[in-house]
Amino acid sequence: MSNYLTRPLSLSSQFSHCALPLRLDSYRGCGFSCTYCFARTRGGNVQTHRIVPANAKTLRNIFLRADGGYSSGIIHQLLRRRVPIHFGGMSDPFQPRERRDRISFEFLCELKDRCYPTVIFLPTEKPYFDLLSSGWPVIVQFSVTSTEDKRASHVEPHATPPSVLLRTMESLARAGVIVTCRWQPFIENLVEDPLVYVRRIAEAGASHVSLEHLKIPVERSSRTENEGDFSISNLRERYRRQGMLLDGREYVLEPAKKFANAISVRKIAHRHGMTFGAGDNELQFLSDGEACCSGVDRFRGFENVFKHQIALAVKRGTKDGTITIQSISDEWAPVGSIDRYLNSKTRISPRLNLQGSVTDHVRYRWDNLNSSENPSRFLGVTVSNERDRTGARVFEFHLDRFKEASSRRSM
Repeated sequence: MSNYLTRPLSLSSQFSHCALPLRLDSYRGCGFSCTYCFARTRGGNVQTHRIVPANAKTLRNIFLRADGGYSSGIIHQLLRRRVPIHFGGMSDPFQPRERRDRISFEFLCELKDRCYPTVIFLPTEKPYFDLLSSGWPVIVQFSVTSTEDKRASHVEPHATPPSVLLRTMESLARAGVIVTCRWQPFIENLVEDPLVYVRRIAEAGASHVSLEHLKIPVERSSRTENEGDFSISNLRERYRRQGMLLDGREYVLEPAKKFANAISVRKIAHRHGMTFGAGDNELQFLSDGEACCSGVDRFRGFENVFKHQIALAVKRGTKDGTITIQSISDEWAPVGSIDRYLNSKTRISPRLNLQGSVTDHVRYRWDNLNSSENPSRFLGVTVSNERDRTGARVFEFHLDRFKEASSRRSM
């Protein structure tokens, strides 16, 4: 195994429905070991306590190659386009190892020097505050499972307590830094009343809140299966009793329950003057703005969020009930194959004799009704008998039918 994380800046596998597909990680592995974390067995992580840092010079070298303009690499194209970077995709940038290696600090310095639009997770120590409050386009996104320390400790025993996060959030907001909050994961039987949660983060200065329900990985791990009432094994059993569904590589709650929770939190957020984002893929059309769940497109410097993606086409189609791939066909996308960034099961160039570009993958997932990213997987969306002038499927949006069916089931 390499002494360094060799590819810290990469393309997320969620590019086909995410506005922030550029993922930056300063470490492989995470010292917090939250019980619910899917990343403990994903993205090159293995079942070991070893934390592997990136080389502090790597990010600068990537930017220098992009600056030259001669590289046609996917990452370099995205950087030249100034698609915002999501810093902290597979591990926490400010885990305990950062105090020794300071890789995240070095990466932040590079991003600040380039005034590069960045969304980053929860720095809680003062050395980073000066970087964040210096006027460059940066959004600090706090991931808060609960606003109460005791509740959060059940699933995040080694993470920063919510009381500290809320104080940090307030300090950053007072310093003029844009602060948002992810209620992720939303775990029933653990969370407090949404009225309490949203009020507390609003008072701390959050301008946006996104909600995403717990996703339970299909992978089983000896390190996570037996860790108390909120261990993955116990959470999996609770989901099984509620009729869990398999979605890609995760078990999830059925849509009706998630929809009710999302609508409730959205109403409360709007009441407190915040925007809302739906982190569950099938509910993304409930989000404010066109940047999926993050809501960052309304802030200056974040105009170039990635828009050649299925979730945005679905959202645009909900306005008149007709969902077509043509609604995103004019949105920018990089050229060239992206198969190297995907696992072997999702690569299409060897199977379909295609280049494997972003556009190829989006079109394939659009037409493939078995794909978990297909529009028909979104709540209220059904496939029609029509196709557009390019031969792509046309979908219809009928959320009212779902609401009526849900009401009948709840009687």
